[in-house]
Amino acid sequence: MIIGLDFESPKASAEELWGQTPTEDELPRLKRVSEIMTAFWLRDNPDPKKLKHYLVYNVQNEQTMALIKKVVDDSGLRQVPYWPGVTVGMWQEAGEALLGE
Repeated sequence: MIIGLDFESPKASAEELWGQTPTEDELPRLKRVSEIMTAFWLRDNPDPKKLKHYLVYNVQNEQTMALIKKVVDDSGLRQVPYWPGVTVGMWQEAGEALLGE
């Protein structure tokens, strides 16, 4: 399981700290929080496909919020339910989109 609290992308952090939008060459090669978390998960992991849950608290990215809303709406719900919430497989289109965000 991966649990994340208050993630912020390198670009958003740089904009906040520097007061300007960084150029591509000023950013690290891993530009999304999901890429960074995936790299940590894969590092020295003998069975990376055993990831069962990817939880993130306090999502602020508008694109990710729209994806979460679509998953909840498509599940016929009016709001995100308490644990275990809504399950989306990593290999489903919605799962890939959320993990990619």
